[in-house]
Amino acid sequence: MVKRITFTMMALLFIVLNSCQKDDSATIEVEDISAFKDEYGQFRKEIVVYDETKQNSLFFLIHANYSGDIENYLETHKLTLICETDENINNWENKATRNITTKSAKQQLPIPQEIIDHKVNIELITENIHSNINTFYLDVEKLDNNLKSGDSFQFGEFAAYKTTGDFIGVVHKGYWDDNSGDEYDIYVYLEKTNSWLAGWDILWQDLRDGEAGSNHYACCLNYTTTGNPYYKIGAGVYLDNRTNAANYIVAYNKDDYRGRTCTIGSYDKANCHVGTAPTGTTAFMYPDAQGAFYYTPINGNQCPYPGSSFDGAHCYVIDIPSTCEGFIYNNKWFVKTDKLL
Repeated sequence: MVKRITFTMMALLFIVLNSCQKDDSATIEVEDISAFKDEYGQFRKEIVVYDETKQNSLFFLIHANYSGDIENYLETHKLTLICETDENINNWENKATRNITTKSAKQQLPIPQEIIDHKVNIELITENIHSNINTFYLDVEKLDNNLKSGDSFQFGEFAAYKTTGDFIGVVHKGYWDDNSGDEYDIYVYLEKTNSWLAGWDILWQDLRDGEAGSNHYACCLNYTTTGNPYYKIGAGVYLDNRTNAANYIVAYNKDDYRGRTCTIGSYDKANCHVGTAPTGTTAFMYPDAQGAFYYTPINGNQCPYPGSSFDGAHCYVIDIPSTCEGFIYNNKWFVKTDKLL
């Protein structure tokens, strides 16, 4: 026998994306997004979520004011129906009771209206649950969320960047002072508009990490191959209210979309530092930014920098890799960081 109970479940869900890929497991069936003006938003999508046996299911409508918000949510969250019998319920309750902890509440700043406007509403329409199931619930898993701020992000200073070009990208370069404890994330959303009269649709949004060693620090809209299909594209960036520094770049060209890795040298939160010319010498590169690094010798032919050698005229240091672009600053050798695309 199948029991059916009808009720409405609404959840205010905010999309914090980590460049995850959509989970293609068989637990969800998704219909196309359709434009439909209702109390919860202009767009909606039907989904069916199954349990692991595929014998029990829930039918939902996902509503949003912007179609991109629905796609973002489904790409960054794994939804699974969990069904429990009496025995499983008792085990789960005992375990939950033993692990209950109390955490002090942290004061949170008001959520910006731009984020609230892009909420996703999930409405439960019907259930298909077998009679031997005593309780069930929807398990919601946020995919690939390894960022420092997490749910504690506090929205602070904000700026939005717009372009009619075919590329825009944001890279969190990290903070200068590793000992300050201020390596907070930034919150970024990427958006588009179809005309100067239309509103802006958020296509992607998530935290980008300020800590060293993270791979979750950049995001972009890249239409360099096909051409920009929209009137304009843009990026909005929020700083965490607790930090007093910002260190991110906005790239408007794919070749300027560079990360934190270095083919040569070491990352200094801006570029790749290769070395410093010895005192009394002058650093230079020849013949160009993709040639080699040199410095002037001491006493005619002496090259004191470790690993360097006299080539008959100057002191040779190292070739600049063809994938890098070198430059000189304050008598130091640098290359730009590696391209992300």
